[in-house]
Amino acid sequence: MASVGPCAYRGYRPSFHGRQRMRMHQPIPTTPVRRRQHQRPRPSLQRPHGAPAPLLGPLDPQLSSARLEALGARLTAARLARGARQTDLARAAHLSQTHISQIERGVRLPPLDTLCVLAQLLGLDLGELLEVPARTPAAPHQAAGRQPETSDGRC
Repeated sequence: MASVGPCAYRGYRPSFHGRQRMRMHQPIPTTPVRRRQHQRPRPSLQRPHGAPAPLLGPLDPQLSSARLEALGARLTAARLARGARQTDLARAAHLSQTHISQIERGVRLPPLDTLCVLAQLLGLDLGELLEVPARTPAAPHQAAGRQPETSDGRC
């Protein structure tokens, strides 16, 4: 019989420590895996005693889903205004058509870099896509902290 490497035998596989017999027919466990439950939060997640509450509270799921749907509606309106299909936008952004559809339906929150690419492809500012109000520059008298003066001396 010719010399054959360790992989040729059934039930063997190469490993870092040499040959180990593979267990080909292990029974599947029927009992659920018990996870360790913590009695209290981990110390890194606890606030020190007397520390103020965080500025941002928990996110309202209805509010965040409404924002996602509004983002999707703006994305859809911009895409349709350019006469593009979801597949065209997806191909140009190197995404799947399903991904674009999920963003437009408000199911998926895209990362910021994806939003930047989509806004650029649709000819929008990122602020327009996210509907961030534009900041107007302050008037010179407001910037200096003075009240505007009128001809009669009243404000």
